[in-house]
Amino acid sequence: MGSPSLTKSFWCFIALFSLAVSYVVLPTSSARADINAEVGITKAIVGDLKTIQPGYSFAYEIDYECSSLDGFDCLDMTITDSIPAELEITSLPTTSALSDVSRSGNTITVAFKEDLGGGNIGLKVGKSESLTVGVKLPDDSGVPDNFPITNQAEVTATNAVTKQDAATIHTDVPAVVSPATSKTWAPSSAVAGSGSVSKVTLGVRNASS
Repeated sequence: MGSPSLTKSFWCFIALFSLAVSYVVLPTSSARADINAEVGITKAIVGDLKTIQPGYSFAYEIDYECSSLDGFDCLDMTITDSIPAELEITSLPTTSALSDVSRSGNTITVAFKEDLGGGNIGLKVGKSESLTVGVKLPDDSGVPDNFPITNQAEVTATNAVTKQDAATIHTDVPAVVSPATSKTWAPSSAVAGSGSVSKVTLGVRNASS
């Protein structure tokens, strides 16, 4: 029989080994989400406009892409564009063989549906395209001058990290001048042809708020 010290050391080793194994977490297919592709998105204002006046229209351009060093497609890739409440949507991207376009209120969704094989859809690796969304700042928007309107778009895929980008435009609300005139006549009781002197005073002021 071995010495007590060796036996004690053996069982200590077994205890430490069991404790170490208990902290090892083995990944399972149901718990692991493979990030093997990359989505990209860039949002800009067509014409690089910096300001917009009430009653005028402009357009957003969204550039998007799917890339992967290992050649993986972007599964279930979707772009979500939430147009600010201050703007009206005047035109949507066109539904095509590449994607379906839907709208709910001021939120636009572009779902890519290329056949990627194995029952999967999305956008194929290496694709880089763009789409446009037309909008308008209404005449009666009521926004103040130099108000920033920021529009953010987001792109997702089940095998990629979500990306966002935004574009900002400022309002240019012209000052509204509302002149108001006044007239006083003193004395107001003068009789025509009597030769008395009357004084007429004209006034003007800005009645705009």
